[in-house]
Amino acid sequence: MSFSDLLYPDNPKRREKVIQLQQEIYSLMSNNFRATNRLINTINDHLHLDFPIISIQEKGTVQENCNILINSMRNIQKEVEKIDEKLKEKLEPEAYKKLHT
Repeated sequence: MSFSDLLYPDNPKRREKVIQLQQEIYSLMSNNFRATNRLINTINDHLHLDFPIISIQEKGTVQENCNILINSMRNIQKEVEKIDEKLKEKLEPEAYKKLHT
């Protein structure tokens, strides 16, 4: 037991809670990376694109890992918007409208 634990008796409980929350964040972040990679695989297969698979940086901060996810999703979104614009140009307005409903 450290000196600070004597002055602040709730410290061990708080440390445990912080560790638990860190593990929970890492687990959720891993799930998001897996889901994004599944999306990337599907897009690469069906749209014949070449998005790179992303991986969680185990020593990285939550912010750094979030930025990896955000950048990947932005790149995917830009490409999907380009495809949507091409479809809009090629399809008749009524068919395009039906495609979106």
